[in-house]
Amino acid sequence: MLSEDFIGIYPDGFAGKDAHTGQLDGGATVAEYRLSEVQVRATGADSGLLIYRADYLRSGKTDWEIMLVSSLWEQRDGAWVNSFSQDTPLTGQGVP
Repeated sequence: MLSEDFIGIYPDGFAGKDAHTGQLDGGATVAEYRLSEVQVRATGADSGLLIYRADYLRSGKTDWEIMLVSSLWEQRDGAWVNSFSQDTPLTGQGVP
């Protein structure tokens, strides 16, 4: 559901659609996840911001991690697409 012009901002830099989806070339990267603190904000008639906390366990790991995520969704040609995302790691917090 990523737009062709998707851009992501991550702790290690920027990523377009191909780089973002390329993370899955070797299979799933997350074994479990929990979303919380979900908020939705309208940014226009055909756009909205989805904000949430993601607690997740990477495949093959034993320590949970936390990421705060904001993603911009836009309605284009009758479909909702994700055109922007920013992930911010949260450290020093309790994880399930």
